[in-house]
Amino acid sequence: MNTRKSGPPAASPISAQQAIELARKAAEEAVELHPELPPTVETVGGQHIVTFPHDLAPGHRGADYRARVYVNSRTGEIEKLLVGA
Repeated sequence: MNTRKSGPPAASPISAQQAIELARKAAEEAVELHPELPPTVETVGGQHIVTFPHDLAPGHRGADYRARVYVNSRTGEIEKLLVGA
């Protein structure tokens, strides 16, 4: 007889595409994104780092992103939102 109690199932990891969708919602509340420039996703240490690029003209100084969003790859929680200037 199996007496082991099972807890709730472990949360499924958030896919890169889901991270983009979550990050887009968060970023659009803070900054206007360029719809023609696709975001990139890098997964590092339990986070999806979603970067929405900036189209800086050559020779101009500033961040190379409009927004960079750190999404917890387990829960989907937005851990950090950076906005480029």
